[in-house]
Amino acid sequence: MVYCANCEKIIGNLESPRYHNGLQVCQQCSGNLGGPVVTIEKTSKKWKSLKLWSATCFVMGLILGGFSETVGALVVLFSILTFVYACIASWWYHG
Repeated sequence: MVYCANCEKIIGNLESPRYHNGLQVCQQCSGNLGGPVVTIEKTSKKWKSLKLWSATCFVMGLILGGFSETVGALVVLFSILTFVYACIASWWYHG
């Protein structure tokens, strides 16, 4: 339930909201009902830090690949799998 100060009516939840320039407006009088609509990102910092960690491991795997191809390849493979896991998990647990 939202109160419109312009027409002094209570707008019910069942009515679909109307927007103009990012602001929700009253359907009867076209007055602003509040501030701009804010989109909240719900992706956890846990998944973002895991992506950053996997990118760091990827670079380290490339550096280690110069010394030992097997170890470097394993670290690069692990970092790619970790990054894919973090991408899927952040999408899955987005909210």
